[in-house]
Amino acid sequence: MFAESFEKISSRKNELVRRTFSLFQEQKAKKEQIMILEGLRLVETALLAGLPEWLFLADDARGKNGLKRLRPSLEKASVRGFNKLSDTCCAESSEQKKTKVQADDWRERVRLVESSLFDALARTENSQGVLAVFHHPAYSPLPAQFPASSRLILLERIADPGNLGTIIRTVEALGFDGLIFLGEHVSPYNAKTLRASMGSALFLKLYEADHLAEVKKHLQETRLYTADMSGIPLLDLLTCPQAAEQKQALDQCEAEVQENIPVKCSAQAGVRQRTTEHNSSLRYGENDCPVSGRNLNPCGFALLLGNEAHGVSEEAKALCDCLLSVEMQGEAESLNLAAAAAILSWGLSAAHGFLVK
Repeated sequence: MFAESFEKISSRKNELVRRTFSLFQEQKAKKEQIMILEGLRLVETALLAGLPEWLFLADDARGKNGLKRLRPSLEKASVRGFNKLSDTCCAESSEQKKTKVQADDWRERVRLVESSLFDALARTENSQGVLAVFHHPAYSPLPAQFPASSRLILLERIADPGNLGTIIRTVEALGFDGLIFLGEHVSPYNAKTLRASMGSALFLKLYEADHLAEVKKHLQETRLYTADMSGIPLLDLLTCPQAAEQKQALDQCEAEVQENIPVKCSAQAGVRQRTTEHNSSLRYGENDCPVSGRNLNPCGFALLLGNEAHGVSEEAKALCDCLLSVEMQGEAESLNLAAAAAILSWGLSAAHGFLVK
């Protein structure tokens, strides 16, 4: 069935099978910095960062089809010569790892697993017959100072793996520079989080800290936002940034546009109007009332979000520069954490000049 002659496994007593079963214990996997990925797309994404420690293929049509799709990625990861994932967590020197990985053929890492045994290993329904064990990157140390252009998201005591995975996928797609965990948190490398993030955690710098006060000193002059129902509507930040500068929702705010024409902004409705000498009101163009950084160099920011059940702690909220809200018109009392993160991350990126062509 397979063109190559791979080592076959049919017993639960096999050393790699036993080790894989043991690594499904989250604490053990965390201690050894191991992640187990299932499914073609997730494994294919992880191969962009390096070869797995081992790759299980179901010894049937699923595994054959999986290998056909993964072969180009395996070849590329093999000739790339240096496993980026292993480099961040192993004690060997970089030269030792480089020599070792270059000497390894990806085929030596593949095992064919008897179908029923593979299904016993799989943790997903309708498995695609592909399961890979990778070392995951270590958390990055906090730099002395984050660059002023950095975009960061801070998550305080986040507990839901689905929310975390979705947030990681969103901010990585938007080009954020990193994610900082505050306090206890769900692992970004457990199976549910990885499926929700579609592997984006491998390409986003992750940091850990106990408290926001510990991180604040690394943020220079970076503006720190958080979500609060009483905060400035996000739309006002986009249409009238002076409202956010004053840290409160204003009924009116004055701004100067490039033409030096007086502008009145409705902080409640988020409507911008230009008042001309003829006292007529016209909507003005998107570049007339520049949001912070627009048409200039983008200006960094940080967004703090809290635990799904309890939100941001009062201590952390007191350290923030601006409270933001997302106005809702329906009957829902609040938004899901991941949904709020997506809206605020995109809105702040636009407000700070990152989404301007």
